[in-house]
Amino acid sequence: MLYLDQPFDVGFSISNGTLDVNSTYAAEKYVWQFFQTFFHAFPVYDNRNFGLFTESYGGHYGPAFAEYL
Repeated sequence: MLYLDQPFDVGFSISNGTLDVNSTYAAEKYVWQFFQTFFHAFPVYDNRNFGLFTESYGGHYGPAFAEYL
């Protein structure tokens, strides 16, 4: 199980303040880049089932991210 905090600077996530993410759609490309980096670093996981689960405002993020991915 992998947890991804979104938006930046919530939960356990930390940013350097240089990313301009002010909407769900602005965050999509960063989530996509994260998964590209993750699967490149850990190719053993690239053939496994993938589920995207969200909670709270994730009801907005989840569908948008799923469509982008």
